[in-house]
Amino acid sequence: MASNSQTTPFARGIVNYTRTEIDAQIQQLGQALPVSVVAVNNAMVTVNFELNGPITFPQIEVPQAISRYARPPTQVGDKGFVISADAYLDGMTGLGTGTATYNQLPPNLSALVFFPLANTSFPTVDANAYNITGPNGCVIKDDSGASVITLTPSSITLSCGGHSIVIDSGGVKIDGKVFLTHKHSGVAVGSGNTGNVV
Repeated sequence: MASNSQTTPFARGIVNYTRTEIDAQIQQLGQALPVSVVAVNNAMVTVNFELNGPITFPQIEVPQAISRYARPPTQVGDKGFVISADAYLDGMTGLGTGTATYNQLPPNLSALVFFPLANTSFPTVDANAYNITGPNGCVIKDDSGASVITLTPSSITLSCGGHSIVIDSGGVKIDGKVFLTHKHSGVAVGSGNTGNVV
């Protein structure tokens, strides 16, 4: 079959070639796209692309845009979007190894990060307070776990240095002893010190 190179003007041919190359490069660029969470694996999430159209995107595992020191209780069904970094991230997130290079852009789905989005269905809260919530409650602790505050739907527990205070439907317990109904041993008349809690 004969080539059309001799019948197509050079100017038109070079424009078509350039346009094709530009389109190919644009296809490689990352995009910010809507997603929902379909699985949670520690700090990573698998997301489903919430798009209608001729292209079907695969579900992929991506890092969340969170800090090691503040971990939200991301749930299956949470909605958000992914945004692409300009360089390889797997070596930073632990999903892979290696170091990023600036002179080679990552493929369009390989450097995405999940960001959650607010929704009008969220409960109304005090806008002047920092609100922390989760399906099972909240946990605040130091890095070693030596001091912990745990809030659940049914109790609040403070623990530190081998001691604990628990507030629940049974009352207040300090180191396992009920505080409101406790008794003291060796009670002395007057201003003397009493003994330990029984």
